[in-house]
Amino acid sequence: MNRPRKQHLVPKLLLKSFADEKEKIFVFDKFQNKSFISSVNDIATERDFYNTSTRKLYELTDDEQILLEIKNMADGLNLSTDELNDHMEFFIENFFATNIEPKLKRILNNISSVLTLCVELKKAENAIRYLKPDIALMIAYLLCRSKEFITSHNERMLSATQIMYDLHLEQTQGQQKDDTQIKMNDNFNSWIHADILSSNLPIEIANGILNHHWYLGISNKINPFIISDNPVATSGNGFVTTKEYISFPLSSTLSLILVGKGLLKSTKWTTKIKILLLENDAVGDLNKRQLECSYKQVFGNKETIEDLIRNIDLKSIERKPSPLVTGRKIKK
Repeated sequence: MNRPRKQHLVPKLLLKSFADEKEKIFVFDKFQNKSFISSVNDIATERDFYNTSTRKLYELTDDEQILLEIKNMADGLNLSTDELNDHMEFFIENFFATNIEPKLKRILNNISSVLTLCVELKKAENAIRYLKPDIALMIAYLLCRSKEFITSHNERMLSATQIMYDLHLEQTQGQQKDDTQIKMNDNFNSWIHADILSSNLPIEIANGILNHHWYLGISNKINPFIISDNPVATSGNGFVTTKEYISFPLSSTLSLILVGKGLLKSTKWTTKIKILLLENDAVGDLNKRQLECSYKQVFGNKETIEDLIRNIDLKSIERKPSPLVTGRKIKK
């Protein structure tokens, strides 16, 4: 089993599609308002980001149920607890490397081949539509693997826990909320992330976005697409709702655009992927979404990114915490 310590939050094979022939790429960091040139090997990475160490769990908890589950897991695999740690520590990273990224590479190659071989757009649209289930699953996993996703998830969970604590305090002790702030132990983040990635959530997201209107936008080399450390850009209305808008750049010249049925009520839904030749303004809007939805950084063509940030108030796109949003008030 591979044991990589530097782990990409965005697949390197995807980042290469936005870099030059030497795999160098322009980077803009919106937190620090700094720009620099880097190798695709060194961007959108974090040390041990996906690592799930059972040994570390032993050190962090005295919960007998958790410790028993770890022991049962080891016994079930006929491993010692040390051997289980070696088996589990890089499990998620290796899952992406062996199960997800090869499929993503095949999808990108298939789309490129179809667009090269099919002179007529309708024939290309018919050919690409058969890739939709695989593409949808790749989008779901890329969405769920990002740092923005797990950070937002934890912020919402923290917000929900705080609300429940404050209500409990009021209902059981008859007093208003105090200054107690619920905090999350960051040491458990990778385990929470692993639990999400191994759940049915990515499949549910994939099934939901299959019911969107699908478009494949084509730019020109003069005004290319850029990508971010959170490349599946959403409008925040719910991944599987009919009012979600998702964009996902595949290369400097291709971007998927998925529009919920509720946003295009007058457009008849079809299983096809409509191919669009995009004007510069449309490409600019999609690039702006990458910058707005990024966790921290965007990557791509130097001139394109500099033109983009020149006309944007960076304070307006600062990352904000994701509080819990409820559809109705909680009855007391």
